[in-house]
Amino acid sequence: MHKSLHSIILAYLILTLSVLTAVAQLPPQIEDREAFTDYWYSGVAEITRYNLVQNHYGEDREGDAVLIFVTEDFLTGKQVKLETPADGREYVSVLKLNTVKKFVTGIYDYSMMSSVFTPIPVQNWPRSLKATASVQEWCGQTYSQLNFMNNRYRVRSYSYFEDDGDVATYLPNRMLEEEIWTRLRLSPELLPEGAFEIIPSGFDVRTAHREWRVLEATGERNAYTGDVFQGDDLQAYTLNYTTAGRTLTIIYEAAFPHQIAGWEETRTSTRGTTLSRAIKTDQVRSPYWQQNRVADDYLREDLGLE
Repeated sequence: MHKSLHSIILAYLILTLSVLTAVAQLPPQIEDREAFTDYWYSGVAEITRYNLVQNHYGEDREGDAVLIFVTEDFLTGKQVKLETPADGREYVSVLKLNTVKKFVTGIYDYSMMSSVFTPIPVQNWPRSLKATASVQEWCGQTYSQLNFMNNRYRVRSYSYFEDDGDVATYLPNRMLEEEIWTRLRLSPELLPEGAFEIIPSGFDVRTAHREWRVLEATGERNAYTGDVFQGDDLQAYTLNYTTAGRTLTIIYEAAFPHQIAGWEETRTSTRGTTLSRAIKTDQVRSPYWQQNRVADDYLREDLGLE
């Protein structure tokens, strides 16, 4: 058999086995297993662009936010994407979310990106295995990484800024803010309600100059009653940090696949209350990792990106 054909067949068999294994382990909260499989295991990513108004340095900044959701196989030991035959190594199917925010502050711009890797069989893997966050701007850059190991999170954080410095610490087994988003897409039933403890996002730790620590919060799901966001049968999940002066509300559609219409983030301090907001504008589903040629540049127009 021709070597390239053999490789294609092998890759197909590995993908098929991976999908079958993942489907067998879907959380019980997922009612329509066939619809879930057809949507999330179709070999493409869901890419959504939002109009972003980010309050920073006390002023509103217009920009873009992009959410990229995709499933992939993830090695539980090295906690990286499985890209070669597993050869006995343990791996799990995850829903990955890459969040990108870009906006301008005066003469210089900000670029922020976070990633979270949430196992789809949450009954076997109740915590996201990894979360990263980076912020780049003209003064310097920061990077943080949390890995779930030995029933706790190992935190490694690096920064150009003196007040942030380099951090090596551990946090207890608590939910990550980043995984609120992926759990919502799996099933809103997986979102925590009432009082609980949570590890704030890498974005929040950096922009609010917080220490890495667990915070108290409450969660609540309600019907969305406003008119800012558009969609069918919209619901709102509100994450309220009870002692940190911050609230995050995610607006999403009740029906699968629980499209995210946007979000709002408020911060309250002695200087007053600020509001940041992102509103959905465009969405595509595509294998973007294959669309990296100059000839593919036009595809950005489908997302409303310059």
